[in-house]
Amino acid sequence: LELTQGTPVPRVLSVRRSDGWYRERVRQTVFLVREGDNVKALSATCTHLGCQVRWEKDKQRFICPCHGGVYDAHGRVLDGPPPRPLDPVEVRVEVSSDTVLVRV
Repeated sequence: LELTQGTPVPRVLSVRRSDGWYRERVRQTVFLVREGDNVKALSATCTHLGCQVRWEKDKQRFICPCHGGVYDAHGRVLDGPPPRPLDPVEVRVEVSSDTVLVRV
């Protein structure tokens, strides 16, 4: 997987959800970020009201289009109404296959 140091890359996952007998697959976006030899993942869901944030490369920040939340590249709140940073997502890199596994 090609990741540039410090530049978040969005990835859309297909996640199984169950509610009683009802089962479905939903799409969930995470951002993968290379930090040194490690890869970390951040949820793309704003912690304010659940809108999807986007990465603004030129300004090096995440923006929530709904209510103006602003996060830095590490997911920390810089401005707006979000009550906490973007949620971290568990990630593991399979070196042998150059694959990133994400647990959501």
